[in-house]
Amino acid sequence: MLYVGLDVHKEFCQASILNEKGFEEDNVRFPTTHRGLESFLERFEDASFVLESTGVWEFVYEIIEEKGFPVKLAHPLKVRAIAEASVKTDKVDARTLAKLLRLDMVPESYIPPKDIRDLRRLTRLRSYLTQTNTGLKNRTHAELLARGIRRPDDLLSPFTQRSNEWMRSLDIPAVDVQLNMVEAVQEQISLVNEMIRKEYDRREEVRNLTSIPGIGIYSALVIFAEIGDIRRIIICRKR
Repeated sequence: MLYVGLDVHKEFCQASILNEKGFEEDNVRFPTTHRGLESFLERFEDASFVLESTGVWEFVYEIIEEKGFPVKLAHPLKVRAIAEASVKTDKVDARTLAKLLRLDMVPESYIPPKDIRDLRRLTRLRSYLTQTNTGLKNRTHAELLARGIRRPDDLLSPFTQRSNEWMRSLDIPAVDVQLNMVEAVQEQISLVNEMIRKEYDRREEVRNLTSIPGIGIYSALVIFAEIGDIRRIIICRKR
């Protein structure tokens, strides 16, 4: 059995490889790409891996997982051996992770199953789109206010079809561009909403959450995706 610690960066990964006796057999660097990682993994038959949670950990974790290797995700705030090291380099960080793995002392971050991770991506995408949409609408309002233009009294509801037609009739290029972007983002939100509805329909646990007053389809999916298996929280509290 080999123990591999991965210090993952955007452009490269630093890997420390320890044998069962704790001797470092290699400390190498390879590109943080699908091809680079798969080429690196070809050298192993019996190995376990650990990597620290960073902004690019997920696809690295998933490739190792798909290859059938045991893999753990270390909680960055709890890996004190790295945070408090007097000499901190990529090689040292990777080596420390590998040592913690060999000693079974990795402070792990919770990793939900892949389908829950995919659901998180979907709900976070919708959140990003709605925030983007709100920002575009606010910029459109700002363009009008900067010109001292206010909506007519009979157009109290903004961004309806009639309201948009009125704004386009003003012949302000900046407003037209903003409206085009709002309409494009709203179209994507509709597509994501369809995906969210399908996820809701196929998950009984999520449908149960909507029985709580004030919890709608999207909120229920967010709660389900972000918490994951509720039993892990109950177990932690009992401890």
